[in-house]
Amino acid sequence: MAHKVKPNRSIAEPAASPFRSTHLQRGWVGEEEVALGLYCFLRNPHDYSKTVIRAANTNGDSDSIACIAGSISGVYLGIDAIPSDWTSRIEKSDYLADLSMRMAEKKAATND
Repeated sequence: MAHKVKPNRSIAEPAASPFRSTHLQRGWVGEEEVALGLYCFLRNPHDYSKTVIRAANTNGDSDSIACIAGSISGVYLGIDAIPSDWTSRIEKSDYLADLSMRMAEKKAATND
């Protein structure tokens, strides 16, 4: 069962941000989504939740933007920065954990 992220106006990007509307466009094509994801991360580089919520509340392809922003933030901050109440709801988490371990092992074996 999917859970929606509720908008939090205290950290969501204002709709009329001059920088965003002038330089980052709307986020409906790949390069704009990447730029907006990076922008959301750079606004809150030390807070995974704020980064993802800000991205999820943007105009445009907000789920893709949030995915990109969350990926950047997760790599930068590490898995422990992701709230446990978020990770506990990931579908097929055991399978995904196993898959990631197998991929890491395969990568390590090719670097030897």
